Amino acid sequence: MKPVVVRAITGFLELSSSDFDHDGNKESATLLAKKVRTCASFLKKVQHEFEQQGYIVQTLRLATNPFGEWLLLDGNKANDDEDHGKGDNEKSQPYQSSIIDRLKLLDTILAMNEISFCSLGPAMTIQEATSWCCQIVALSSRLSCSMNIKAGDVVAANAAANIILDISKLGSLSVDAPQHVKDGLGNFQFCAASNCQPFIPFFPAAKSVSSSSSSGKGGEALKFAIGLENGPVIQSILADTGSVGRIADHFSKQYSDMLLPLQDICNKVASNSENAAAEFLGIDTSLNPSLAANGSIAAALEALDEVEVFGGPGTTAATAQLTVALQSLPNIKLTGYCGVMLPVCEDQRLAELTLGGAKRKLRISDLLLISTVCGVGLDTIPLPGDCSVKAIASMILDVAGIAGRWNKSLSCRVLPVPGLHSGDMTRFDSPYLINAQVFSVD
Repeated sequence: MKPVVVRAITGFLELSSSDFDHDGNKESATLLAKKVRTCASFLKKVQHEFEQQGYIVQTLRLATNPFGEWLLLDGNKANDDEDHGKGDNEKSQPYQSSIIDRLKLLDTILAMNEISFCSLGPAMTIQEATSWCCQIVALSSRLSCSMNIKAGDVVAANAAANIILDISKLGSLSVDAPQHVKDGLGNFQFCAASNCQPFIPFFPAAKSVSSSSSSGKGGEALKFAIGLENGPVIQSILADTGSVGRIADHFSKQYSDMLLPLQDICNKVASNSENAAAEFLGIDTSLNPSLAANGSIAAALEALDEVEVFGGPGTTAATAQLTVALQSLPNIKLTGYCGVMLPVCEDQRLAELTLGGAKRKLRISDLLLISTVCGVGLDTIPLPGDCSVKAIASMILDVAGIAGRWNKSLSCRVLPVPGLHSGDMTRFDSPYLINAQVFSVD
C-alpha cells in the first residue's frame, strides 16, 4: 500500500446551454451526457493505473465552468434582472422548473457514470448566487457550488452569509429532508471563494475556465488534476524533518520524491489517451488530513521542535515554510491551492483543540492568521445556529481581504448548526466529517 492516498481525480469540463438539447427523453441523447461519459471514462483509466500501482483512489470528480454560463436558460440575464427583488411566487415557474430539470438530468448522468461529486463552478453575480446556490445544494449530495467574493465587497459578503444561513436550515424544512442537508451539513457543499483560480481539484471551490476566457475548445479537451490525502505520511516526514529550519531541503526532497511516481502515472495516461487533447494539469500538493487519528495535519506540525501546540508560537512560521516548499517542489507540476489545509471538522487534532479542556483552545482568529501564509482559508468551521449575517459576512471579508492583498486563492466554508450554541458539540452524521465544539464568533 502506498503512503499517499489520491483523494480526488478531478476532470474539468466546459459546458454550454446547448449541451442539454436532446431528442426525446433519454438522458444518453444529450451532448451533456456524451461529455460527462467521455470524461468519466478517461478518469476511470487514470484510476485504474493508480490502483494497478498500489494507490488508493477515493473519488472521481468533475468541475465545470461557472454555472451561469450553461445551467441557466438562454436569456437568463434579462430574466434575472427583471425578476430582481420579486418573490419566488412572482418569478416564472416554468423557467425555474426547467433549471431544476437540468440539475436533475445532470445528477442522473453523474450517477450513471459513477462520478461522486461535481462542482458547478461559482455564481458570478449576487443574483445568480441568491437564486440558485441553495437550490443546487438542496437537490443532491453530488452537487457543489461557490460564490466569488472580492476584497471589500460588503454587499456580496452579506449575500453569501445569507445563503450560508439558508443552506444551514434546509434540514429543518421537512421531516423528509435528505441526510446531506441535516444539522447544517449542506454547507459542506458551498463556500465563498476569493481569488480562486481554475483547476483546483478540491471542492467546493473547484471550477473549470470560464467560457468567456477559453479558446473555444474547452468542451473537447480532457483536462484533469489530482488532489491528495496525506496526513499519516506528512506526520512521518515532519517528525523526521524535526525543525522549521529543515523544511526547505529535507521535507521538500522527501515529499517531491513521493509525488513523482503519481505524476508519471498521470502523464502516461494522458499521453496514451485516444483523445489527443488530454492534458494533465498537475498535482495540488496541499497537506490534507484524513479522518483517522494518525491523519492530522495539525498534529504533524506539532512534531516540529518549534510548535508545542498547534495555533501557538511557531505555527505560523512552520506553515509559512511548508507553503513555500509546497509551491516550489522540484520537478512537480503544480495546480490548485498547494497549501496547508486545516479543515476543523476533518482533522482529529484540530477538533480536539476546539474543546474547553484543550491546553490552548483554537480560535477563528488563529486560523485566519495562518491563512495569511498558506493557501486555503477557513474550512469546515462549526458555528452557532443563530450566528448573525454580520458575523459570517465579516469572516468572509477577512478571508477575501487576505486573498486580495496577497494574491492568494482562499475560500471560506463555515457550518452554522441549527439549535447549537458556542461550546456545544456538533452531531454530524457524515462519512466526511468528525465532530467538534462549536466556535464562538465573539
